Amino acid sequence: MKGNNTQLIKQANKFLLLNTIRFSGPITVEEIVSKTSLSRPTVLNILKELQEENIVEKSGFAGYTGGRIPSLFVLSANSYYAIGVDFEFPPLRFVLSDLNGDIVDTLQSVLPYDSTKETIIDALISGISKLIEKSAIPREKIMGIGLGISGIVNVNSGFSIIIERIKDWKNVNIRKIIEENFKLPVYIHNDVHLMGIAEKQLFLNKTDTFIYIGIRSGIGAAVFMKGELYPGICGNAGFLGHMTIEVNGPLCCCGSKGCLEMFSSETAITKSYYEARTGEFDREFTLQDIIRKAREGDDIADNVLKKAGRSLGIGIANMIKLYEIPVVIIGGCSDIENSSLMNSIVKAISEDIYEYLLKDIKIVGSQLSRELYPLGGCFVVIDRFFSEPKLKLFSS
Repeated sequence: MKGNNTQLIKQANKFLLLNTIRFSGPITVEEIVSKTSLSRPTVLNILKELQEENIVEKSGFAGYTGGRIPSLFVLSANSYYAIGVDFEFPPLRFVLSDLNGDIVDTLQSVLPYDSTKETIIDALISGISKLIEKSAIPREKIMGIGLGISGIVNVNSGFSIIIERIKDWKNVNIRKIIEENFKLPVYIHNDVHLMGIAEKQLFLNKTDTFIYIGIRSGIGAAVFMKGELYPGICGNAGFLGHMTIEVNGPLCCCGSKGCLEMFSSETAITKSYYEARTGEFDREFTLQDIIRKAREGDDIADNVLKKAGRSLGIGIANMIKLYEIPVVIIGGCSDIENSSLMNSIVKAISEDIYEYLLKDIKIVGSQLSRELYPLGGCFVVIDRFFSEPKLKLFSS
């Protein structure tokens, strides 16, 4: 048992050092010793091993303070790669990132709205294959695939339970399908959760507690508390789009009436705009297009956004009161700041929130562009790679 203990401790020390370099690099040996409390010989031995594995490399020297100038160590970004997929449908977005989460290559495909389950699965597999081929990255250097998927998921089993707007899409073992095709670890998550993770990693390093709202074909939310995403028991926490806003409202695809996404999702907003103009619904039209038209003086667009914003603001106010989290990021459109939609959201929240919370309320637009949505999947893969092993000590 003593040998097992030694091996486990060595592995734990290795991951401790690796994460120290990940979050604090460029960093010197002495700084690693100080941050980890590992002995200097232990740090030097592990660094040598990580350099031989091409995971860590030297990156210049620290400032001169007398004596020998110490080397700086960083992750070797090109040692391993991650694939992220944003499965919104009809768009499918693919990203390949390096070990630091920097984008190496991207790919996007847009499927017809009447695509079958089989066609969509084929497109997912084809997109990942084309991305790998396009990047020319050896398969053995790819750590895994992170897939953000709309609808209801089970992150434990890897099943996509249902996507209402896709015919016959029920209980699809999507993790198994992709793993069998690529022989790589696959991590399935709610799409808006991964958007929230990407937002936090890229733009909110100093914000640990907030609610991320994703306005998409539906509406989702990701709740972060003390730096950690709250996933729920199956990975669907924050299913804001199916909060009832109007008891006798329009029938939702989920079977209930008056769900929030029937009033404030991107699909609902664009559809309302075309109905008000008595024109044929253009599925290619986006929320960003409606916001642009409102700014150009289109009164119909302006009124549609204000109405949708009020409903969404009420839903968000309910979440703020439920979790007592006053910081909210609105995602799904990179041009939402100072729009009629955002102003209406903020107004509805301020009218419906407890007075003691008002001074702390902060509602801002996301900085995440659509091209960056799949990066959340990459960050999940990278985090798994750096996960500290569970250390179990056995009695000798």
